[in-house]
Amino acid sequence: MNREEDLELRSGDKLLFTRSDADSGIAAMDHAKVARFDEDTVTLDFKGEEQTFERGNPVLLSLTHGYAITSHASQGKTAQDVISVVDSKERMLTNQTGFYVSISRSADTLALIVDDKARVMETLLRNSGMKSSALEALERIESFTGLDRDPVAETSAGSADKDKEMEQPLGAGAGKTPDQAPVSESEETEQEQDLGLDRDFGM
Repeated sequence: MNREEDLELRSGDKLLFTRSDADSGIAAMDHAKVARFDEDTVTLDFKGEEQTFERGNPVLLSLTHGYAITSHASQGKTAQDVISVVDSKERMLTNQTGFYVSISRSADTLALIVDDKARVMETLLRNSGMKSSALEALERIESFTGLDRDPVAETSAGSADKDKEMEQPLGAGAGKTPDQAPVSESEETEQEQDLGLDRDFGM
């Protein structure tokens, strides 16, 4: 939801564009400085050159004071002196990544202002600020729960092992239990005679 507010300007004020405008060569987060203004126009020092805008130009609606910027917008920028403000209530914005960006913008001095030191420290320790993709999160969940293992594959592997155990080489001793000793041909003949297998049954 966009909200328009009156912006009080003075010569020398530092301003910040919050939206891009291709026709004017303006990109979001570009800085400008008020050079001069009158009842009809506003002249800004922008990228080392002066540009004059009519008061009704919609580009001016994206201007805000540029004395403070978010840690995200400050990436890649350096200032001589930096004041970093961390609000413990902004739990999603208070993270290790953003905190490092904020405190590393200074070339000389840094002042850190917090509303609740203990809560800020607790939030920073818990929130790294590193984003995880849905696939990465799913892999972590599956790893913790054991859902990354394929039950079908494990069942197939178990069945294959059982099949191998059932397979025995053909020849003497096949189908015999380990406690059974090999039987010689003469002993087999005697066993067959005992069972009456040597008798010829006619039709």
